[in-house]
Amino acid sequence: TTIAVWEGNKLTLYDSTQDLANTQQTIATMFQLPLENVRVIARYVGGGFGSKLTMGGQAELAAMAARHLNRPVKIAITRQMAQTNAGFRQQNRQHFRLGATPDGTLTALAHEITTHTATHDLFVEQTGVISQMMYAVPNLLTTHRVFPLNTQVPCPTRAPGEAPGSFALESAMDELAYQLKMDPIALRIKNEPTRNPADGKPWSSRSLVPAMQMGAAKFGWDKRRPEPRSTKQGNWLVGYGMAAASRAALQRETSARVILTRQNRSVTAVIELAATDIGTGSYTILTQTAAERLGLPINQVKVKLGDSALPATPGSGGSWGAASYGSAVDAVCTKALTELRQQANRADSDTATVADLMKGARLASFQTEVTDKPPADKVNYASYSFGAHFCEVWVDELLGIVRVKRFVMAAAAGRILNPKTASSQVIGAIIWGTGMALMEESLLDSRYGNFTTRTLADYHVPVQLDIGAIEVVFVPDEDHIVNRLGVKGIGEMPMTGVAAAIANAVFNATGKRVRELPITPDKLL
Repeated sequence: TTIAVWEGNKLTLYDSTQDLANTQQTIATMFQLPLENVRVIARYVGGGFGSKLTMGGQAELAAMAARHLNRPVKIAITRQMAQTNAGFRQQNRQHFRLGATPDGTLTALAHEITTHTATHDLFVEQTGVISQMMYAVPNLLTTHRVFPLNTQVPCPTRAPGEAPGSFALESAMDELAYQLKMDPIALRIKNEPTRNPADGKPWSSRSLVPAMQMGAAKFGWDKRRPEPRSTKQGNWLVGYGMAAASRAALQRETSARVILTRQNRSVTAVIELAATDIGTGSYTILTQTAAERLGLPINQVKVKLGDSALPATPGSGGSWGAASYGSAVDAVCTKALTELRQQANRADSDTATVADLMKGARLASFQTEVTDKPPADKVNYASYSFGAHFCEVWVDELLGIVRVKRFVMAAAAGRILNPKTASSQVIGAIIWGTGMALMEESLLDSRYGNFTTRTLADYHVPVQLDIGAIEVVFVPDEDHIVNRLGVKGIGEMPMTGVAAAIANAVFNATGKRVRELPITPDKLL
């Protein structure tokens, strides 16, 4: 949805976007306007999982119509229209080969992907990237072959690349473990790399093994019977499965401003940056970060986001939000304290409060701004979030229906700023992965080029009754290199490996390997 309002040669767009700067720059170029004449506002985006990183066509149409009619215009895309007007995850075919010695040491890995893009533009999902860094293997091949189709341009979709790539990788590791009569966790530990196999860099931290061990203990993995069809409850075959998860821990250059106001002994802080909150809890964690650094109660800190007139930030995507925005907020608050100590002639005082410093400097108000960048030495290290999934599935032997009864994830994502919002991200990713594994599928009508799955009646997603018990545990993962806060992204990493864990559990229950998603009943009968 977009609302466009012109005032003379200045345009304000109220847009559902993950990236204000991208929309601002695109519209300014399109209408030949100075950048400062375009203002984009998206204070509350709601869901944003990749397709809103690029500007939607409704934004330019709203701006054109508003200028032509000389009045505000709102354009909303219906759910049916979104099937072709918005991007989608690429379909791909993955040819996967593993070689290993009898003791489980990997000797070769080949991950060859065939996928598609559009005829008028190019986007390629990095499906093979997770195979390049997950396990120690001396002989490695990953390839991507791309061909054009008459569809809309695919787009980044939650954990682009790693989500589909991990399905192939982690399914293959489970299949290899079964062939070697090894425990799947033992096989992964056997091939744990000391450095990043992709580039030889040391890890800033890597807590995959602790995550697998902690998750296994919480789940009760030791009760798993490795032979398929070993556990049955009436018509239901019960299976256990696991998979590892990973995604790069990124950070991007971000600016932030702090405005402090003092009334007697009370100080309030306003934090400003152009970031968007796409439902991940950015407002919450940034408020906490500022309050902690400034030594103020949370109710005396206000965070303003979602306005391109505020200090520039990258868009919300790539799981870099907490690291980028949080580091910038911490940096600007630290800078404010340093400057106030200098003005109050208390440079050596670490115990003086913000109110003390402002009073000593005879200031009723103060503001400063900073542009924070990733640490200079971060490029010398490989930084990733890691995790381990464990699930229990029940498969109806007569009907082929799959129920995910229980799911445990152990996540290692650096410093957890807020366990509640972080857990919510993990739970949401597991639900997404369940949809990917069991239900979600876009079907194209080859006669007319339209998707036949145009509503939630046709395109099935998990609902409350489809989801069993989900438990999230956080693995201690201190990382003093990744950024000043030691924070890693957790919005996308937990989705990697979910589909593989479910497929592996289905195999343990039924003895059937399903290599094509979704795993629908017809593939199990």
